Amino acid sequence: MFGHLTQLVNSPYNLPGRGVYERQATPLNMEDEYDFSYPERGVAVIINNEKFFSAEQEESDDRVGSSHDAAALDVMFSGLGFIVHRHDNLTQSAMVETLTTIAGMEIHSKSDCFACAILSHGDATLIPDCTSRAMLRERQDYLLGSDGGAVLVASIINIFSDTRCPGLVGKPRLFFFQACRGTNLDPGVSVQVKKARIKPDRGWKQGDKAQQTNRKDAEEGNVDREEDTHYNSDVDNTDSIPLCPVLSVSPSNIHKDILVMYATPPGYYAWRRDTGAWFTQSLRKVLTPCNATSWSLTTLLTFVNQRVAVWYESSYGSDTSMNEKKQVPCITHMLTKDVYFRPKSIQHSTLV
Repeated sequence: MFGHLTQLVNSPYNLPGRGVYERQATPLNMEDEYDFSYPERGVAVIINNEKFFSAEQEESDDRVGSSHDAAALDVMFSGLGFIVHRHDNLTQSAMVETLTTIAGMEIHSKSDCFACAILSHGDATLIPDCTSRAMLRERQDYLLGSDGGAVLVASIINIFSDTRCPGLVGKPRLFFFQACRGTNLDPGVSVQVKKARIKPDRGWKQGDKAQQTNRKDAEEGNVDREEDTHYNSDVDNTDSIPLCPVLSVSPSNIHKDILVMYATPPGYYAWRRDTGAWFTQSLRKVLTPCNATSWSLTTLLTFVNQRVAVWYESSYGSDTSMNEKKQVPCITHMLTKDVYFRPKSIQHSTLV
């Protein structure tokens, strides 16, 4: 059962005016938690596409600040016990080859779980639904390689399915995508509160999509676009690329024991600044070894949502259409148990 709750004063995700609580250590119950008693925590792969090149484009779509996110995730995964494999600026084919190679590693059979984080431009496309007689089109998210080639998110997840990666059967597979999923903007909603209002962090932020809409202030804290800009740490950008518009939304294909967390909901920009993205920097703040031992992963990711939604607001210079916008990450999963990153030393001494 659950232990008593004690107030956690110095939590990195403790919002002003709100009490955050930590659960005291309790005996492991393997019926409620995934078995994390394997010799290894697992592999965490980070693909950081920051530099982009394309024969069709004369201007750069580079994602300034993404290296800070990759470094933050490297620290985060290492602190949780993962063996980190980081790859920078992979082309479309290299992304698929790298992930396929990692899926074939023997280490998965003696690991607790697997994690993957991809930082890149992104968008969505509409694919005809051949299973229906009606004229339906299925919305599919995709990420871009450094050469501008698109890789469907569904294809990435499928590489680590039970059939293609048997060493991970019954184990959690965690995916984190920092990328835009469309061109919509969230203006937020004003809410009256009795306590003092939390002032949003309005430094320049960027999104993960390079859409063709005023490419001017994109990589500076606006949206990742293809125009010469002077990057300012107080500007917000997005990681979007101009492709087809998003006209419909359909659920992602998620397999059992898989969790996918996007920086933003379907159809929306994901913001990034030249010091790092709202989403990935919040992940690093919340998923600390201490927190991940005392709280379930899904609870912590809810705190990530809260941090991004409350603490951040875009500042887009003279472009009022992109100014004072909000964002909230999106979690989709088919986990069947809780995920706790128990320290290996304690884990092995507790389990029989």
